[in-house]
Amino acid sequence: MKKTLSICLLLFTFLQLKAQFTTENLKVETNRSTRFSDSKSDKLTYKNLRIYPIFAKQAFAESQKGVGNYMPLEKALKEKKILITEHLDTTHSSQIADTTLRQNRIRNGRNRDGSNSIQQRLTSNIGSSETVNTLYVENISEDTVFLMSGEVVKGGKQDRVIAQDMIIPPNSGKIDLSVFCVEKGRWTYKEDNGKFDGYFQMASMNVRGAIDKSKQQAKVWEEVSKVNEKNKVSTKTSAYTALTSSKEFKKTQEEYLSHFNPQLSGNHIIGMIAVTDDRVIGADIFASHRLFSKYSDKILQSYVTEAISNGKAVAISDKKVEEYVQNLLANEKNQEKYLDKDGNGKRFKHKGRTLHITSY
Repeated sequence: MKKTLSICLLLFTFLQLKAQFTTENLKVETNRSTRFSDSKSDKLTYKNLRIYPIFAKQAFAESQKGVGNYMPLEKALKEKKILITEHLDTTHSSQIADTTLRQNRIRNGRNRDGSNSIQQRLTSNIGSSETVNTLYVENISEDTVFLMSGEVVKGGKQDRVIAQDMIIPPNSGKIDLSVFCVEKGRWTYKEDNGKFDGYFQMASMNVRGAIDKSKQQAKVWEEVSKVNEKNKVSTKTSAYTALTSSKEFKKTQEEYLSHFNPQLSGNHIIGMIAVTDDRVIGADIFASHRLFSKYSDKILQSYVTEAISNGKAVAISDKKVEEYVQNLLANEKNQEKYLDKDGNGKRFKHKGRTLHITSY
């Protein structure tokens, strides 16, 4: 019996080690002369952006087999399998109800404004109890949905960007969803009955970084304004989605995406590092190629927007990229310290398994 337990413990430990996001299990080719004997064949550099794919070694891939059977948010919204709505502060609403009830009792069931319905009074105050930084999310399907920090949804009283990775189980009921506003000049419903039916895209790396590093609404608005200013777009409500009004931005973004997407189809690619000028923009790594393939285009949107808005021709050295790789992937203990330090990034776990690492 003891021997069986020991074997099981060793096997568990072995599988845990093989599931770590480290250089022991992952490979990044940072030496360009090794990657390409002819620099002209470097299909992973385009204009202001270079991508370094992150490959899973065989043991890691095997340990993560089957991970990633999740529906992306964009598809779930399109197929009406998930509902995102404005959040009602029930504590605030209860206080309103209690106050109204007391007032009605004092006035023998009639308010000074002529109404005699507690519900009427409650309804008139609902707007003040909705919150900017929390929404409701509800999965009404049999699928499991993966929401990613940085995804922008349109609708409600103002467009929002999701502030955390989340797994939403089937038939979840209403769950609180942490968000930030990316449209500060609006607080009224559009013709969507208060729902968030529109999916925009993944926010730029600077906006995503502001969410994780500052966790302050003002800083997120500041970064949204910078992106819009750099791309010479604006709306009356200062919306991040104003980017779609720029034909030049849309055309350039599509050129980048069309160039890079075919380069990321390899079966063992599970993530990528992005660079511009002489700096690393960031990295995203997923637990499996299956999961990566569902989100690679969205992650690229984030990198591309950053390269268009704040990038320059790539001039980074192999050594600098290698130093970044070592900080991020040398070992799990250092990785945790690096990600936590000054908001360098974060790791999303579900049921004890790391599904997604983001680094800035």
